[in-house]
Amino acid sequence: MLLPMRKSLLALFFLLGGFSAQAWWDPGHMVTAMIAYLNLDPPVRAKVDALVATLQRDYPQVNHFIALGPWPDDLKADGVRAYDTWHYCDLPHNPDGVALPPAPEVDIRWAIRQCRSILQDERPKQAEKARFLAFLVHFVSDLHQPLHSTSVYS
Repeated sequence: MLLPMRKSLLALFFLLGGFSAQAWWDPGHMVTAMIAYLNLDPPVRAKVDALVATLQRDYPQVNHFIALGPWPDDLKADGVRAYDTWHYCDLPHNPDGVALPPAPEVDIRWAIRQCRSILQDERPKQAEKARFLAFLVHFVSDLHQPLHSTSVYS
């Protein structure tokens, strides 16, 4: 099991290695989701598969856990802008020591805490949990992307 997974990851690395590194877009988010999915224990995998099936009713293109990765960006492309600040955080890189604006309260770190809270709570409906699972997968991927975690001040 481990050897085929390593071969798959290595193949993906070389396949994606030829693309420019300017942004993740769909492939990067899907690779991050795939790595997460392959590391889930079977009982957890069954739960997330059920959540994906719930989300797929409203969004047919989300037909597997791996398709959760790019889904929040699809919402942005469709004009849903309510979650824009959830995709990044602006940790200051301030080599010149200039005065900084106040840090926003709502950013990717806040959003990840919200996602985890909803997923751990028994009260939300499955459809809500499915959406927040998709956001969580996406945001963890965004944190690994250049320019989603730092702003330069000078």
